[in-house]
Amino acid sequence: MLMKKGWIFLLVLLGLFAFSAGANSAIITGSWDTREGDFDSGGWTETFLGGGEGQAGNVIAAGGNHWSLGGKLSSAIEIGTDKYKTIYNNAYLYLNYDGPWWGTEEAEVLGYQSIPFGDITVTTTKTFDPSGDFTNLAFEVAGSGYITGYRETYGNVSSYPDLVSVTIAGGYSGLPDFQTNPFTGGIWGMGDSLDWATVKVSAVPEPATMLLLGAGLLGLGGLRRKFRK
Repeated sequence: MLMKKGWIFLLVLLGLFAFSAGANSAIITGSWDTREGDFDSGGWTETFLGGGEGQAGNVIAAGGNHWSLGGKLSSAIEIGTDKYKTIYNNAYLYLNYDGPWWGTEEAEVLGYQSIPFGDITVTTTKTFDPSGDFTNLAFEVAGSGYITGYRETYGNVSSYPDLVSVTIAGGYSGLPDFQTNPFTGGIWGMGDSLDWATVKVSAVPEPATMLLLGAGLLGLGGLRRKFRK
């Protein structure tokens, strides 16, 4: 009887191991930071298609050799003196396959993974000197989205067994370059680089995998009660 219980216990543990292995397969999960030299932070721009700073309709773009991010400003919220938050919808993130988040197989293929984001949030703080001159702009940008289980490269579809969550953040502090333009209403950030950027990739288990985990936990609970008897 004791040997039988031992085999059951071993099978439950194998089920839990299968859960953890399945939840992290087929894509590199982890965190990368430009301040650690993991990838290039790139630059940023905001085009004043809405007519001016912080106006609905403006378009933000950021990125470098390994990634790009963008969206259209939908709303702005004042959260303090010379500080406001802007929300960009119709957002996207492109992660190039030569970035550190892909394995060797993907790195050998020139292309990128497009990741739809719900929103990009930017928190902006402006600084002025005693005479009222604009001296500094500081902001942080953040967004998250999902790889929905497949990618397509030159017509070939490769499946991922997991839903993958991707979060990106970045920051800037400085006096941005500004250029007027009669067609766009102006643009700033031309030639300015982000001070830092981070990317985090996390595997999100599929429902079937979660069921496997639940069954394993229930099995452990049942074994615990039997061993007590």
